[in-house]
Amino acid sequence: MRSEHSWVPAGEGPTRTGSYQVRVSFSAHQGVVYRTANRVVETDLGAGSVFVTGEDSITWLRVRETTEALEIYPDLGFLRFLGGGERELEPAAAARDGTVLAISSILKQAHTARA
Repeated sequence: MRSEHSWVPAGEGPTRTGSYQVRVSFSAHQGVVYRTANRVVETDLGAGSVFVTGEDSITWLRVRETTEALEIYPDLGFLRFLGGGERELEPAAAARDGTVLAISSILKQAHTARA
């Protein structure tokens, strides 16, 4: 797996969370609009919201605040091994998961410390 920590300024235009990724937003957001699986969602997001994509990516259409996020890119070969030949990531949107948040916080510290 690999991970990326980023700060995305508000109003930077559409961004994307690709297929088979785990994304944690460390920032809270009001009125976010995103598109996934041919549907558009408008919602508020609390800090620590977890998104997991399967085959369908997410396109972030409107984010009014600066975003601090961590994206985890799992090794797809390893996922296929675990899933008996199938890619196994259960999609989730704006989930609250303490384990994923804790792991992401440690990875964020490693990125910011340039470890």
